[in-house]
Amino acid sequence: MGKTSVKLKLSGLSCAGCVATVKSALESVGAKDVSVTLERAEFSIDEGEKIDKFIQAIEKSGYNAVVEHGY
Repeated sequence: MGKTSVKLKLSGLSCAGCVATVKSALESVGAKDVSVTLERAEFSIDEGEKIDKFIQAIEKSGYNAVVEHGY
Protein backbone atom coordinates (compact mmCIF):
# COMPACT_ATOMS: atom_id res chain seq x y z
CA MET A 1 0.00 0.00 0.00
CA GLY A 2 1.31 3.48 -0.87
CA LYS A 3 1.48 6.66 1.14
CA THR A 4 -0.47 9.88 0.68
CA SER A 5 0.84 13.29 1.73
CA VAL A 6 -1.55 15.51 3.72
CA LYS A 7 -1.40 19.22 4.57
CA LEU A 8 -3.74 20.72 7.14
CA LYS A 9 -4.14 24.38 8.02
CA LEU A 10 -4.19 24.75 11.82
CA SER A 11 -5.62 27.42 14.12
CA GLY A 12 -5.60 27.95 17.85
CA LEU A 13 -1.94 27.08 18.41
CA SER A 14 0.20 29.65 20.20
CA CYS A 15 3.31 27.91 21.56
CA ALA A 16 5.71 24.99 21.27
CA GLY A 17 3.55 23.03 23.69
CA CYS A 18 0.60 23.34 21.31
CA VAL A 19 2.77 22.09 18.44
CA ALA A 20 3.92 19.09 20.50
CA THR A 21 0.33 18.27 21.49
CA VAL A 22 -0.88 18.27 17.86
CA LYS A 23 2.13 16.22 16.71
CA SER A 24 1.45 13.65 19.42
CA ALA A 25 -2.27 13.53 18.60
CA LEU A 26 -1.55 12.89 14.91
CA GLU A 27 1.02 10.18 15.63
CA SER A 28 -1.37 8.47 18.05
CA VAL A 29 -3.87 7.86 15.22
CA GLY A 30 -1.27 6.64 12.72
CA ALA A 31 0.19 9.68 10.95
CA LYS A 32 3.77 9.17 9.73
CA ASP A 33 6.57 11.67 9.01
CA VAL A 34 4.71 14.34 11.01
CA SER A 35 5.82 17.97 10.81
CA VAL A 36 3.82 20.61 12.74
CA THR A 37 4.18 24.39 12.97
CA LEU A 38 1.86 26.94 14.57
CA GLU A 39 0.02 27.25 11.24
CA ARG A 40 0.31 23.93 9.44
CA ALA A 41 0.59 20.17 9.85
CA GLU A 42 2.13 17.98 7.16
CA PHE A 43 2.23 14.20 7.38
CA SER A 44 1.86 10.95 5.48
CA ILE A 45 -0.97 8.48 5.76
CA ASP A 46 -1.62 5.10 4.18
CA GLU A 47 -3.32 5.35 0.81
CA GLY A 48 -7.09 5.15 1.22
CA GLU A 49 -7.12 6.30 4.87
CA LYS A 50 -9.72 8.92 5.74
CA ILE A 51 -8.37 12.36 6.71
CA ASP A 52 -11.32 12.90 9.07
CA LYS A 53 -9.80 10.84 11.89
CA PHE A 54 -6.71 13.05 11.87
CA ILE A 55 -8.77 16.25 11.98
CA GLN A 56 -10.83 14.78 14.82
CA ALA A 57 -7.66 13.94 16.77
CA ILE A 58 -6.53 17.56 16.46
CA GLU A 59 -9.96 18.85 17.49
CA LYS A 60 -10.01 16.55 20.55
CA SER A 61 -6.74 18.23 21.54
CA GLY A 62 -8.50 21.61 21.52
CA TYR A 63 -7.36 22.99 18.17
CA ASN A 64 -8.87 23.43 14.72
CA ALA A 65 -7.75 21.98 11.40
CA VAL A 66 -8.97 22.11 7.81
CA VAL A 67 -7.56 20.49 4.69
CA GLU A 68 -5.50 22.89 2.61
CA HIS A 69 -6.75 23.39 -0.93
CA GLY A 70 -5.61 20.72 -3.32
CA TYR A 71 -5.94 17.86 -0.83
